[in-house]
Amino acid sequence: MTVGLSVLALPVIAQQAPDSTGGMHVGASVHVSKDLPAEPHGETEIAADPQDASQLVACSMLFPNDSPTSEVATYVSSDGGTTWKLALKTRGLDGHESWDPDCRFGPGHVLYSLSEGSGPDYPDSYNRLDRSNDGGKTWETSTRAIHGERSFIVVDNRSGPQNGWLYLYGLREDMDSIRVGYSADGGKTFLTQVVPMEKGFHDVNVGPGAILSDGSLVFPMPVMKQLTEESQQGFRVRLPAQIQLVRLKFQRANWPLKVETSKIAPWYADFEPNGSYYTTLAVDQSDGRFRDRIYVVWEDRSSDRSQVKLSFSTDKGKTWSNPRVMDDDVARQVGDAIHGPDDIHGVVAVNPQGVVGVMWFDRRKFLDNLGWAVRFRASLDGGETFLSSVKASNVDYDPGRGGRVYLFGGAEGLGVQSTNTLSIPWFVFHGGHTMGLTADANGRFHPLWIANPTGIPQLWTTDITVDGKVLNNGSPNLAKLEDASKLVRLEFLNRYYDMKTHSVDFELRLENSSKATIRGPMKVRVLDVGSYVGNVTIQEDGTERSMEGAVWDFSSLLPGGVFQPGYVTQPIRVHLLVRGIDPFTQIGRFSLFLTPLATLTTKVLAGSIELPKETETKE
Repeated sequence: MTVGLSVLALPVIAQQAPDSTGGMHVGASVHVSKDLPAEPHGETEIAADPQDASQLVACSMLFPNDSPTSEVATYVSSDGGTTWKLALKTRGLDGHESWDPDCRFGPGHVLYSLSEGSGPDYPDSYNRLDRSNDGGKTWETSTRAIHGERSFIVVDNRSGPQNGWLYLYGLREDMDSIRVGYSADGGKTFLTQVVPMEKGFHDVNVGPGAILSDGSLVFPMPVMKQLTEESQQGFRVRLPAQIQLVRLKFQRANWPLKVETSKIAPWYADFEPNGSYYTTLAVDQSDGRFRDRIYVVWEDRSSDRSQVKLSFSTDKGKTWSNPRVMDDDVARQVGDAIHGPDDIHGVVAVNPQGVVGVMWFDRRKFLDNLGWAVRFRASLDGGETFLSSVKASNVDYDPGRGGRVYLFGGAEGLGVQSTNTLSIPWFVFHGGHTMGLTADANGRFHPLWIANPTGIPQLWTTDITVDGKVLNNGSPNLAKLEDASKLVRLEFLNRYYDMKTHSVDFELRLENSSKATIRGPMKVRVLDVGSYVGNVTIQEDGTERSMEGAVWDFSSLLPGGVFQPGYVTQPIRVHLLVRGIDPFTQIGRFSLFLTPLATLTTKVLAGSIELPKETETKE
């Protein structure tokens, strides 16, 4: 149940502290690319061996100082991320460039590194797949496959007939379709097909994917409506677009994969130099309650600043939860306008125990909106609520650190006259199109980011341990209760905002708006409190804290412990604080004649629900 709240209908938060338990422990930041300390890096991915927590792989684009073109570097760790070494560098044919890395582990500890390249004999470029059977010490002869722009690989690590299969997918040059291939021989050959877009749309990019328990491949794909004329402004702003899920399933040998798509959420995108535009996905592959739950994370600019959002699906992608904001900082105000912080690069992963982790580049301490630190949140209840974020990086990024930035150089034409442009790449302001987050076999999370303590953009990582057990509704006291959200209405009374204290006071009562008989205990759990103008908190023992995961108990207000149809409870008093921008400066910025303070998502929980028996009809 989601309720929008405004100056005319103010936020609701309970007084009881969250039930969810758990803590997050961040290790020291580790320099991954120390073997190439003078070479700028950007655009990264990271993966863990699902069978061995000590084995990790990281890959990145590389911009060598002694070369006019980019390369792809692959690094490996055999001690759980404590130390790293360079294992592979790839370059296109005859000195041409290589770009867009991905790296994964397959069954039997097989390591795969993917890059894209070009050469005199490949005018349309190609995908290059490298394979190692000994942790990156030696590599087999690489495979070249049909090119897909910003390609990703997914390995099926499930037991069964498709164990070890590889999937390779990326954009076609026309942006009206994507190219998807699968390999049953460890990446030596691929059966490839083209998946066209819905008429009137084109694909912006694709994101990292995963395998469901039924063998389906799923990955996210932002799409936008096609424009009759392209312009710089048209490229920068197309609002709204949408995030889609692509689901492909093997049918039989030598047949194309079965393709289905579904809409995840609207996508408000502004292609700014300091933004990110790629969507990430993870699947719960544990044996727990949330097995096969799909999580998708992306950057969204519907609030006049860049925020990281998450949505999840409990039915393998058919339907999706309302998107929620993950970054927990407060909007900055310049005059009456909102000016950041523009948080970017949200990435999601799920560990073998079903804990959901989300990282992002956070700019709350960077007033120029260009640098970043890394923050991390975790969920112990299938993505319904998240623990408050922690800073995950001891080493951060500032594009002006060191007093100089690296440049791109490129030739345009080789006729009588040639034009060569030296440019500041957007990578300087966002680090690359992708960043990395993975979880190892022991459950530790490993984010991968770009930092520049010496002024040179380099790869850094750490390890994060999340305490606590994954439980339905986040608590053993709530785990067995039933969801009554569709049967109960929340009603807000005596609602007032105090302009001096920035506090909100109101009364909350429940009405059984159904024909069902609902038995206690009766509790309402706050899943998320989003706000355009600040953070919504309560004060407990003199300390302000987030209301996410809070629970208030209406059980004592039910006569005989039963919530009869049509019954309305007595109200409870609620007091909360809104910390951030003064909402009175935002009058007129929003539609429907309201200034929204918060969007409250709740879940009503009950001991049991007795639905009315269907009335028999006489013939």
